[in-house]
Amino acid sequence: MTFLNSIFLAALVATVIPLLIHFLSRRRIKIVDFSSLKFLLVMQKSKLRWLKIRELLLLLIRMMILAMLALAFARPALTSRHGSSHAPTSAVILIDNSLSTEKLSASGAVYDDIKRGATEIVDLLNANDDITVITLSGKPLVSGPYSDFSQARKAIYNSQPKPSPPAFKSGLQKAKEILSLSYNLNKEIYILSDFQYGKWWKGPFDKVISNDYRYFAIGFDNNDSENAGITKIEFPPQLLAPGEEFEIAAYIRNYDNKAFAGKLVELFIDGNKKAQTAIDLKPFGTAVAKFAITPENPGRHQGYLEIEDDDYNPDNRFYFNFNIPQRISVLGVSESAEDLKVLVNCLGRTGTGYIEFKGIEISDFSRQTLAGFDVIVLNNISALPPSYFNSLGDFVASGGGLFLILGEKSNIEAYRKFINDEAGIKLGEKIKTSKTSQGQSYFSFDDFDLTHPIFKIYSSESFDSPIIPPLKVQVINPLKGGIPLARLSDKTVLLAMAENGRVIVMGTGLNLKSSDISLHSFIVPFVVRAVEYLASASGPTDEYFLTGQPAIINLPTGFKASSARFTGPDCDETIEVARGAYGAFFNIPSAGFPGFYAITADSDTVGFFSVNHDSSESAVETISPQHLKEKLSQDLTFIENRVGLKEEVMQAKFGFELWKYCLLFALILLVAESLLVREFK
Repeated sequence: MTFLNSIFLAALVATVIPLLIHFLSRRRIKIVDFSSLKFLLVMQKSKLRWLKIRELLLLLIRMMILAMLALAFARPALTSRHGSSHAPTSAVILIDNSLSTEKLSASGAVYDDIKRGATEIVDLLNANDDITVITLSGKPLVSGPYSDFSQARKAIYNSQPKPSPPAFKSGLQKAKEILSLSYNLNKEIYILSDFQYGKWWKGPFDKVISNDYRYFAIGFDNNDSENAGITKIEFPPQLLAPGEEFEIAAYIRNYDNKAFAGKLVELFIDGNKKAQTAIDLKPFGTAVAKFAITPENPGRHQGYLEIEDDDYNPDNRFYFNFNIPQRISVLGVSESAEDLKVLVNCLGRTGTGYIEFKGIEISDFSRQTLAGFDVIVLNNISALPPSYFNSLGDFVASGGGLFLILGEKSNIEAYRKFINDEAGIKLGEKIKTSKTSQGQSYFSFDDFDLTHPIFKIYSSESFDSPIIPPLKVQVINPLKGGIPLARLSDKTVLLAMAENGRVIVMGTGLNLKSSDISLHSFIVPFVVRAVEYLASASGPTDEYFLTGQPAIINLPTGFKASSARFTGPDCDETIEVARGAYGAFFNIPSAGFPGFYAITADSDTVGFFSVNHDSSESAVETISPQHLKEKLSQDLTFIENRVGLKEEVMQAKFGFELWKYCLLFALILLVAESLLVREFK
């Protein structure tokens, strides 16, 4: 039991007033002789006894009325577990200002409700108290401590939702550090959030919690909001080349328990609407919207997918970038002039347009700067020294494409480890066909993946579409693992690629000792499209990040400047350029608001990427009060925001107040006293 206004306990002294009046107003009995009243006296004794009891009862009631009035003004409450109601208080308000608080509630945006709730908490403080405000999105931002509460209200009012997830653990650590420096007896931490369940609640919190502080969690509900959002986009394997069809699939999730019918999804490229479709969404279901367009111009392009507005708009748009190369720089390497000639015929002709080809023999490989090429083709080379494999590994890691053609000269043992490490493909033992009385025996290609961009042009059934001719193979280096692209008639894989799309391995050569592929016109589109695909492998899927996610942007080879300009929806600043094993790069600790970002130097755009909303912010699942207590403190008080927040907080701080019941009891006693007085008369 505690008293919030204990000074009024002094008024309990007033309870003796009825007692004093009682003794001071007693009549002095005067004895008068009278005739015998023996029988009358017997009757009066019992009546006088009842009158005395009524007097004492009336006295007690009047004393209790005064006592109840005094207690009501003293505001008794049932137990406060921490601190004292009279001592100064140091309070810290942790405000969740992540994007999920932009959802609409019954009274507006959830974040507006949170700011109103934080202001009400400030209003509860007294003159000797102080308060600190910490916003939690991304890196916690500390404002205060303030003893001037108008400054605290200003900090709350000026805060805005930000794109990064809430850092509850870091915020609680900051609050713990701030309160550890305070000498005030009462120390309180208020957490105001929609308490959306997510990765930010993973792991233990015991190191950022103190049993010396009082914790309050005030939840703000957004479960009634209607929301659907684009969770991700996918680009199937494809060539990024002028005139080639560009495909994209958008995944849209319904976060509501109501179905959506005919929800519009639109595709924009370079600011122009290119396509639209309508989808139906089941409650809490996901649908896929697919688009196919044909860009005509090379260069960098920006696009986004958009759905109709709802109660939470940050997840209604998804940004992406893609680059159709102005040119593809290819390095072809062979051991002999004959093998090199095959590559020259395929890639070195002027008819291949934007492909710039350079052919060398393996003896000149060490003198080449690999970073200046987009794709490297190795054709029928017996073996490479370890340093060459290391250089090729670095080239692939930095985004380059590698096409390995293993012919009759290729030493499988020399390539086995490198191909397994870089492409996840295992090499079998070399097989060579033999001559028979009918001539040279051979295997034939039987099964091509016609859905893959390299072979997609052969999938059409129209009369004028190209066809894959019968192809004979004399040398086989079987492949296992990766993504199979072509098989022999016995299902042996002879063409496969790494899952990241940056390495393609062919288990036979292009020369006549290995196969007859070079005798068919098929060889030119096959090699060209393989190179185009490898140049596209680091395409749109690698070009976007999520809000709050660290971003590392590799800059072009040969970038010399020490700094560059970084621009986007929420930034325009100059950032220092870092340098590593693969050249210059930008290290961005936390991606900002969704949208397009660019890196420029000397008025030239040297890098670009997109940032998109983190779909975990759209989830409707919340952490339960019991789970929250398990995470933070069993003494935590959870309050659901509603009308009367101040009263809820006061009751949680100081216990259950009894003054209303004291007044009610005083009123009942007053009625009883009136009835007794009337009876007495």
